[in-house]
Amino acid sequence: MRCVAKPDRFSRGITVMNTKASERESIGQSRNKQIAACLRLGLIMIITAFSFSLFGSLQNVEQSLYSLSPKEEMIPPHSLHWLLNFQEGLLQARDQDKPLLAVFVGLPWCPWSEKIQREVLEKNDFIEELKEQFILVFLNLPEEGGKHDDLRERFGIEELPLFLLLDPQGRLIAKVGYLPKPSSEFAAHIHKLYRSYSELKEVVEGDTLSSLSQEGLKSLYLKAKEGGFEGFKDKLSLAGLKDGAALFFLLEQYRHYAEKGQQGSKEALAVRKKILSCDPQNKQGGWRSLALLDFDALSKKRSKKKKHIQAALNPLIAYVKKYGKEDPENLWKMEMLIAQFLFGKNKAKEALLHAKSAFNHAPEGNKKEICDTISYLEGKLKKRT
Repeated sequence: MRCVAKPDRFSRGITVMNTKASERESIGQSRNKQIAACLRLGLIMIITAFSFSLFGSLQNVEQSLYSLSPKEEMIPPHSLHWLLNFQEGLLQARDQDKPLLAVFVGLPWCPWSEKIQREVLEKNDFIEELKEQFILVFLNLPEEGGKHDDLRERFGIEELPLFLLLDPQGRLIAKVGYLPKPSSEFAAHIHKLYRSYSELKEVVEGDTLSSLSQEGLKSLYLKAKEGGFEGFKDKLSLAGLKDGAALFFLLEQYRHYAEKGQQGSKEALAVRKKILSCDPQNKQGGWRSLALLDFDALSKKRSKKKKHIQAALNPLIAYVKKYGKEDPENLWKMEMLIAQFLFGKNKAKEALLHAKSAFNHAPEGNKKEICDTISYLEGKLKKRT
C-alpha cells in the first residue's frame, strides 16, 4: 500500500523528523502557531467574504423590493420600523398604549406618494423622531381599489398620500395630507399635533369645560379646528351654543351647512335666524360673516353663466348696500373681493368698476396696490379693443 503525499507536506515532515527532540518541539510549537495564525486569517477572510456577500445580497433584495412592478406589493423604506398590517398596528397600539400613525400611499401610480416617500419616508431623521412614540403602519393602495376598501370607507380616504393619527384605542385624531416640509419638520408637525390633542383632551374630557367663558371655549375651538380634531370641535361647539348669545358658535354652525352647500336647508335657515337675532344691527359683524359665508359657498360653482355669477355676488352686494357706509373698514375689501371674482369669470369691465369703488373707500396705505390692479384691468381691456 502506498501513501501518496503532497510534496510540500512530505518535505516538511522529513525536516521535522530529522531534527533533535528539543528542536522538533520548538519547531512544532512554531509550526502550531503558524497553523493557528493561518486558521485565524482564513476565518477572517471567510467572515469578510461572507459579510460582503451578505451585504450585496441585502442590497440586491432591497433593490428588488423597490423595483417591483406596479402589480406587486411595495415595501416601505426602513421596513423594520413599519408594520404592513393595519389590524396588527391597532393591537400593538392598544397593548403598548401608544398612538398609531398610518401612512396611506399609492405607489407607483401616485406622483405625490412617490414625492413624500422620497422626501420624507426614506429619511432617517423622520423614522428616528417617531419610532419610539408611535406605532407606524405603511399601507399601499392600488389605483383601482379592491384592497383596503374597508379602511378607505371607514376613514373617508379620498386623496393620497394621507397620514392618519389614531389614539391607542383606534379612534381617529386627525388626518394629515402632503405638506411641503422637510422630513424633520414633518416629524415635528406630527409630534406637535399629538401634543395639542393631548392638551385638548385633558380639558374637553375633564370637569372644567362647563366653567369656561365664551372666549375660552372659542380659543380651544380654534385650536381644535386648526388641528382637525373634529370630535373636540363638536363638543366645544355644543358647550358654546348653550349660551344664548353665542354668535361665534352659531356662525361656525352655519359655516358647517354652507360648506356642504346646505345653506338653504331648514336647519341652516333656523341657525341663520338665530344669528340675525343675536346681532340685529351688525354690531358684531354677524351680517358681514353671513354674507361672506354665503358668497364662499356659492362662488365654488365653476359655472360662468350670468345667473350663477349674480347669485354668488348677491350676498356681498346686498351687504354693501345695507351696511357699506356704516362699515367703511370692510366696504373696500368687499368691493375688491367682488372685483377679483368678476375678473376670474372674464368680466374685466365689471371688475374694473368695483376696483375703482374699492380705491375710493380704501385707506391711503392700501390705495397703491389697488391702483396697480386698476391699471392692470385697464390694460387688459385696451388689448381687447
